Amino acid sequence: RLATAGWFLLDASLLGLDGAYRVSVLAPPDELRAALALISQPRAHRAVVVLMRVPRLGFGKSRLAATIGPERAFELASTFLTDSLATTRDEDWVQVAAFTPADAALEVARLAPSAVAVAQPDGDLGARIIAALDAGLREASEVVLVGSDTPDIPRAVIDEAFAALRQHDVVLGPATDGGFYLIGVHATHPAMFRDVVWSTAAVYEQTRASLESLGWRIGTVQPWDDVDDEASLLALASRIARNGDAP
Repeated sequence: RLATAGWFLLDASLLGLDGAYRVSVLAPPDELRAALALISQPRAHRAVVVLMRVPRLGFGKSRLAATIGPERAFELASTFLTDSLATTRDEDWVQVAAFTPADAALEVARLAPSAVAVAQPDGDLGARIIAALDAGLREASEVVLVGSDTPDIPRAVIDEAFAALRQHDVVLGPATDGGFYLIGVHATHPAMFRDVVWSTAAVYEQTRASLESLGWRIGTVQPWDDVDDEASLLALASRIARNGDAP
């Protein structure tokens, strides 16, 4: 918040003072007091991060597009994102939209006007997840991250993840394809996804092994489907029909 207002801050961990900032003593006293007052404000207790790709026709959802066509895949991706943002919008937490591509800021502001919007950095999926979690941790002390490929995830699953964080260092939601669709943390670590080979059926197990190597206590919530191919799309349609929800 200070950075967007034009303040220059130095993370004091560089000086051995973790959790603090160094503010220039040459700043006018009134501005210095205002900066210190803003820094001292308590963070929210919870934040929910949506790791999202703003849909572009012909980009993303390649496995779905191969069977249902790029136009329908684009329409589904747009609907999935809208539903995911709606599910994760709540007065009980801060909503963070970690988005890509970087030029989609105006679309994100329209889709999630009350969310804290942050662009995803370059890097592999692990680096982008860590950056998104860190963005959430700047807002709150507990963070749960989900993607936009689980449009029918119940609110109860997010509540379950926050409840599990009371007794665990990290919470994972295993996806039925071997990955994970949710992760909740109190803090991040640069090595939390070490040796994870992304886009494989071993992602969940490799992530667990990496987190266990850090000595973290791991909790889990119920498995859910990432909707990224025709089979998982049909499973979503079946759940909608079974639950009596509108498609």
